[in-house]
Amino acid sequence: MLPIQEAVLQSPMTFNDIANTLGWTKTDKRVGHRVPDGGRVRKVVGLGCNASHTRSGRVYKYTNKSMSNQNARLILGAIGLDPVDVGI
Repeated sequence: MLPIQEAVLQSPMTFNDIANTLGWTKTDKRVGHRVPDGGRVRKVVGLGCNASHTRSGRVYKYTNKSMSNQNARLILGAIGLDPVDVGI
């Protein structure tokens, strides 16, 4: 497990709390307004599955093995850690 994944899982904040802090939102069609996108945080950190569809309809699922330095710094800042704390 990557150090940033451990830091996010040990944080008292939920994925939705982190997304809300970062301003990462999506439109929830059931309620008709913007809600925090915790799934995006999970996917960026590598704790959630991404899916890719082909023209023939096949679905390939994968998880991120790395992330950009910018996203790492944003997420660590949202949970109150300095990138140096996790070795970035």
